[in-house]
Amino acid sequence: MKKHTLKHYYIHNYMGRLSLYYLVLLAYLFISFIIPILISSFIDSSIEARQIFNFHLLFLALFCVAELIFSSMKDELNIRLSNKISFHIEYFIADHIKHSDYEQIKKYDDAYLAQRINNDAVIVGDYICEKFPYFITDICSIIFILLYLTYIDWMLGCIFIGGTIIYILSYVITNKYLFKLAEKMFDAQASFFAMLSDQFNSILLIKINSWYEEKNKEFKEIVGKFYIHSLHYLRLEFIRKDGGMFFCRILMILAMCEIGINILNGNSSIGMMTSLVLYTEIIVSKLNSANSFGDSYQKYKLANKRLSELRSYDLETNGEQQLAHIDHIELKNVSYNVGNRELIYPDVRFIKGNIYVLKGENGSGKSTLTNLLLGILHCSKGEITYNGTKICDINMNVLRRNIIAVKNQTPYIIDGNLKRNILFGNEKNIPSTIENFINKFLDFSKTRGGWNMNIMHKNTELSGGEQQRIAISRALCKDGDFLILDEPTNGLDDVAKYDLLSALDKMKDKIVLVITHDECFDKIADEILQLE
Repeated sequence: MKKHTLKHYYIHNYMGRLSLYYLVLLAYLFISFIIPILISSFIDSSIEARQIFNFHLLFLALFCVAELIFSSMKDELNIRLSNKISFHIEYFIADHIKHSDYEQIKKYDDAYLAQRINNDAVIVGDYICEKFPYFITDICSIIFILLYLTYIDWMLGCIFIGGTIIYILSYVITNKYLFKLAEKMFDAQASFFAMLSDQFNSILLIKINSWYEEKNKEFKEIVGKFYIHSLHYLRLEFIRKDGGMFFCRILMILAMCEIGINILNGNSSIGMMTSLVLYTEIIVSKLNSANSFGDSYQKYKLANKRLSELRSYDLETNGEQQLAHIDHIELKNVSYNVGNRELIYPDVRFIKGNIYVLKGENGSGKSTLTNLLLGILHCSKGEITYNGTKICDINMNVLRRNIIAVKNQTPYIIDGNLKRNILFGNEKNIPSTIENFINKFLDFSKTRGGWNMNIMHKNTELSGGEQQRIAISRALCKDGDFLILDEPTNGLDDVAKYDLLSALDKMKDKIVLVITHDECFDKIADEILQLE
């Protein structure tokens, strides 16, 4: 997978549409700048001719219609682009994470990561399509209006030029500190949502154990941290915002005094006075808008940094050799470091046609061994070979997709119907050798729609045993050369256990590794491995 920066990604993919959007914004800016001048001309010409309906009114009306059209166009483009860019960044980051080295990403809580990516992608999309271009047009408006005001009334121009310089300096001074506060607040926010998601997902467990007091305490502790960081950040943000608003009020008062002096001295017509008042209001509103950009920029800068951090993770390494089949797998002097602890595995040779049962206490490294065999984790010492080829030289992505089948300890259920759950990621049909077994194993679905039975990820109608049957069936239907079943009998009744044992005992065309505490597999095992 080729590695590009986030900026390269959205600039490359959206250059044409962003260019069109910016041109529409510039056209809207030009029209908005011209309208006060047209109002001034209309008022003065109407007073002079003592007639309201003239070509100045028609010209003004046409520009107002054009302003409405370009305003609608920019809003439509804004909505479309900001959402598309946000979704594509989420896809871009999610795809990179799925291909990243598992050692780097396993530290993240899934709810925290999902919340963080979604929030940051939305902020980046909003910044690119609204906050930044609007800020640029605001700055352009301020510059044009300052030049125009200076040309019409140099004192008025000086008031606003001096005010703008002071405004910019105050923004620069508070910028760096606001960024640090924003970083702490967003991290605390993501932790809060991760905790909240965990509590909602654990409602049944909380009820069973009556953990209300403990979970409420956990909630208050994390909310307390989020509250403190939010308070610090928002306090500075509102101080800057309110200070900016107060400063703009002072500028407005000074500008109105200057305009009033011109009127008293007879140096300004009614139309000119009107345009000056309108431009004064516009420049004050643009300064307020520019002030809020500081907050938007800090959020964008932080979001871009956090997304780039995820994007910087190394991709998992894969060899180039592709195996068409697996005849044997061998472990030699394999160990894996978990913190300060070293998991040491026995030397073993897995041969096609044999069934291996792996046993061990919790924490002995059974699941870790599975991930080592799959190439998801990498040995600290020793080596694993497939058909005599080192695992680091094999394209494990292709191998895992085509000829390795895994049933995880926790059944994975997919939204859709039963058929989609069984054949998900499988380009083959159900093998004829196990078709009868699969139909019997999934007999609970017969009265509920069969293969079209609707299944949801959070489907409470599925019992634990039924979820196990679906996950086991998915692994078996893949018909790989290497089959791994992690605690397959959890939730199964005696009949289902017997049927599964009978089906596995007949599989002489694959390597079967069963990770279990259930002694019923001992009678069909060719070798039992015990981890200490």
